[in-house]
Amino acid sequence: MKIISVIPVNGRESIIKNTINRLIKQVYKVIIAGHTNDEANICEGSDFYLCDNNMTVGAKWQFCVNKSREYSPDAILIVGSGGMISDNWCEILYNDLIDYDMVGSAGIYFLDYQPISKRLFYWPGYKGSRSLEPIGMGRLISKSFLDKVNWQIFDKNSNSGLDHSTMRIIGRNSGKVNINRSPDIKSMRISSYKYVQKDSYDRLRRHPGAKEINNINEFLALNFPEAL
Repeated sequence: MKIISVIPVNGRESIIKNTINRLIKQVYKVIIAGHTNDEANICEGSDFYLCDNNMTVGAKWQFCVNKSREYSPDAILIVGSGGMISDNWCEILYNDLIDYDMVGSAGIYFLDYQPISKRLFYWPGYKGSRSLEPIGMGRLISKSFLDKVNWQIFDKNSNSGLDHSTMRIIGRNSGKVNINRSPDIKSMRISSYKYVQKDSYDRLRRHPGAKEINNINEFLALNFPEAL
């Protein structure tokens, strides 16, 4: 399987030096759109492209997708710059693409670094009208569906709501979606007091169903030791 991960980055160098290095081990290639040479140096081993500071987030995502198309991958993987996925992620979820156009997971862990401590909670995923929608982190999208929509899966004019905009494209084109609920796969998003976060840890912590995790170091050592 040839999977390419696409990621726009914007600073947060102390985080991406761990998330990118971990991701590179699992996929064929990582394609990154960023803004500075410092980011490029940290993302060594990936295909890094310097982009205009005025590009929207959606345009940066789509730029990476367009670049990945040049390699004709079997699927692309959506992972944010602050995201980590378990080492078995692609192996397990790729099998689901035999029957589906996009696959992902339901829940995600959120880790936040504070000056002398860490915080962690688990969110089980969307409810209600979005209960059949996988979270944005770790989505795999098949080449066959990408070809169907000419690889246009992000709203290039938008800076927010991009996960949901992709779902609208999936729906308009009769794409089949699956949520893999295996306890063997895990994903985590990292934030820090050092950086401005569009969706802050404290706001996300108020989501219905969010559950605080107390044994943080034990969880990280077992699943994401780079984050320790």
